[in-house]
Amino acid sequence: MKTRLGFLLVCLFTFLKVSAQELDLKPFTIEGSVALDSGTVVLRLVADSSFYNHSARHLSAPIKNKKFKITGFIPQPTAFQIMVDNQYLSDALIIEPGEQSVTCNLSEMNEKLFVNDRSKVEYNEYTRLKAPITRRDTALQEKQRLLEKQYPSGLPQAIRAELDAETKIIYEEADRALRSFVAQNPDSYFGLWLTIRLTNWGYESIFDDIFEQFGATIKGTYPAKVLRTRLIESGKLAVGKQFPYMNLLDRHGNATKGLSFNKNKYTLVDFWYTNCSPCRAQFPSFKETYMKYHPNGFELIGISTDTEKYRTELPKVIKELDLNWMHFWDLEGKETELLSIKAFPTNFLLNQQGTIIEKNISPAELAVFLQKNL
Repeated sequence: MKTRLGFLLVCLFTFLKVSAQELDLKPFTIEGSVALDSGTVVLRLVADSSFYNHSARHLSAPIKNKKFKITGFIPQPTAFQIMVDNQYLSDALIIEPGEQSVTCNLSEMNEKLFVNDRSKVEYNEYTRLKAPITRRDTALQEKQRLLEKQYPSGLPQAIRAELDAETKIIYEEADRALRSFVAQNPDSYFGLWLTIRLTNWGYESIFDDIFEQFGATIKGTYPAKVLRTRLIESGKLAVGKQFPYMNLLDRHGNATKGLSFNKNKYTLVDFWYTNCSPCRAQFPSFKETYMKYHPNGFELIGISTDTEKYRTELPKVIKELDLNWMHFWDLEGKETELLSIKAFPTNFLLNQQGTIIEKNISPAELAVFLQKNL
């Protein structure tokens, strides 16, 4: 079974590699103005490099007399961010084959930039669709600010869980807004690259629905083919699916028999790595929850994706932070990469049968869930 899977993955990689080499690359030029006499402008990728043809992955140009000019080759309209000397970063903009120009206001981070009217029209349409959700998000942030002022020593767990649940609802509403936008604009490269950017944060089943709304022209592009493959891979970790087999080492780098869930009523599988600050920020809450509910049938399994150079550091960190639950090591993150897990921390809550019942549950939500169910 493993040999067959490996063969299929090699074939898939070869197909994508050949497809990338056979792309019909077209020249583009972007000329820009910035309020600097010198420096460097970089076209920064908005997603991982597999979505880009090789020649478009490292594009930059010097600033001379407040001007820059970048040339390259792309097969279709492609999203980048403009970065200036690691101090300025625009929002994503769609660059098309051909000549275009742009002006960067260095005083405004995440500046909205457009090189043609089509991108601007599509952005404005999407913004209008999303406006009610943006207002709810702003209201939720204000609600949280007032609650944090009311509880200066920290929000009660139940309130934090409620806020986390409301945030997830807003994310779900935003995904539905994108689906509506793509249904109305099936040939939108803006919609394609926005969907690709969302997958940076993990898989949601609605992404499959969004993809199916695209027209044949978009689906035939190289980044869309990569996206489709990515959705198939990451769909293995959808809610309701069995958590897949992973070939893992223990924290010291020794071979293991893999994960087992049938002895526990609920298991949280947490993907992290040693230098991940958001990962570490969750550990105090996880420790408290683990101590309270482990005797009642809750297990926590940590999977580190650290590289080889952290072989000795990983067990030290686990010991120093007193993370007294089960830990495994996915060396170099190879198994995690096959599942298209790109954001950290990422976690999955499983039932006794190993079925995924929740994804990216917050520490507060986890504590409330276990309180109700154990």
